[in-house]
Amino acid sequence: RGGPTITANGAALCAICNLKKGSKMKTEISSWQEAAMKKAVAYYRSGGRNFLIDAAPGAGKTYAAGKIAQAMLDADLIDRVVVIAPRKKIVTQWAILFKKLTGREMMKVTGKVMEYFDPEHMKADICATWAGVQTMGDYLQALCRHSRVLVIGDEVHHAALGAVWGDGTNHALDDAKAVLALTGTPIRSDGREAIWLNDSIEVPQEQSHTVSYKEAINAGWCVPVFLHCHGGAIDVGLRERIVSVKDTGTVYPSGLQD
Repeated sequence: RGGPTITANGAALCAICNLKKGSKMKTEISSWQEAAMKKAVAYYRSGGRNFLIDAAPGAGKTYAAGKIAQAMLDADLIDRVVVIAPRKKIVTQWAILFKKLTGREMMKVTGKVMEYFDPEHMKADICATWAGVQTMGDYLQALCRHSRVLVIGDEVHHAALGAVWGDGTNHALDDAKAVLALTGTPIRSDGREAIWLNDSIEVPQEQSHTVSYKEAINAGWCVPVFLHCHGGAIDVGLRERIVSVKDTGTVYPSGLQD
């Protein structure tokens, strides 16, 4: 909350206390987050449904998405927000951020939901895990038909078409007013297409915003990762002969070289 960014000026806090302290800090929106927010809101105003933010891990996708949700609510373009996140911890972080930005409470769903059709739930904003969504398909369908819903798919590459998470989520939220897909790795290693990306390589510019890892490092939004090559000497036995191998290490900062 002030002073230099060094260890001596830090505080050892648990995750909950760290988030509480963070909620009191002044948060400034970065240039890419503001550009993405304006672009996404304009796209939704024009009648578009699926918008993609493909930004390097650590660039600030969560905060950008929260600002988009806030702007959509303020402009009366949506009534409810449904966030789908990969883990319980991220669900909690989302609920805290959403309350900070909008003043609205989020119902957190990380397991089986029993009271799907409680009238009070129909008025709620929701944050659930990708696994949790599979237990509440009927409720989400009813919510999307009852209200104008913005769905935020955090780390959307977890849900592939033709797989349980992907097909179940896609079906449950088919009637959502708007969808905001977030990812830093849009291409899955198994070659399957993730829901809502519509082949991310070919997504039109007007319905997506991309921040490359190189751009994020050069702008100071991400810290570069250094891959250290350690030098050493080993002896290798090949058919009763001893071969000595020596190597020296070199440090390469990733993202800064081709």
